[in-house]
Amino acid sequence: MRNVILRLTIGLALLLWVSPMAQDIGRDLKTPEPKNPSTALALSVGATIIPIATGLARIENDDGTWLIAIPGVFVGPAVGYFYGGCTGRGMQGILTRTAIGALGLIVASQAANGRSGMESIGAGVAVIGAFSVIIGVDAIYDIAVVQKTVKEQNRRKTLSLSLIPNFFPESDGYGLMISMAF
Repeated sequence: MRNVILRLTIGLALLLWVSPMAQDIGRDLKTPEPKNPSTALALSVGATIIPIATGLARIENDDGTWLIAIPGVFVGPAVGYFYGGCTGRGMQGILTRTAIGALGLIVASQAANGRSGMESIGAGVAVIGAFSVIIGVDAIYDIAVVQKTVKEQNRRKTLSLSLIPNFFPESDGYGLMISMAF
C-alpha cells in the first residue's frame, strides 16, 4: 500500500509539473493566454485535500506514510497560484505557513520546558494545536482568494490601448497621446 501512495504522489507531482509545459507547446510565448481562475481554485483545493485525506487515512499505520499530509497543508494551497502565474503570491503563502509552524514548534518547546510528565506534553500539544489552527486558517484564506488573484494577474497581462487628450503649453496646441500597457 505504501508503494501505491508513493506512486500516486509522484504521479500527481509529475502531472502538476507537465501540465503547464504541455499547454505552451506550439503557442507564441509573447501572447500568454489568461489562466482560468476556476482551474486555479480546483488545483489549490485538490493539492490540499488529496494529500491531507491520504495522510489521515494512513495515520493509524506506523510506517510514516501519514506524513504525506504535510505538503498538502503547506504547499497545496499555493498550487493554484503557481498555475495562474502568481508565483510570488504562492511562495508568500508557503513561507507564511512554514514560519507559523516553526514559531509554533519554538513556542511549544518553551511551554513544555521546565515541566515534567503529562503536564509537559499537555502544554506542548495545546500550543501546537493553536498554531495548527492558525496554519489551517491561512491555508483556507489562500484557497479562498486564489480566483481573485488569478483574475487580477490575467487583467495585468492583457494588452490595453488608450487615447488620452493632451495640451502642450510650449506650442499652445492640443493633441492625442497614445498609451499602451502590456
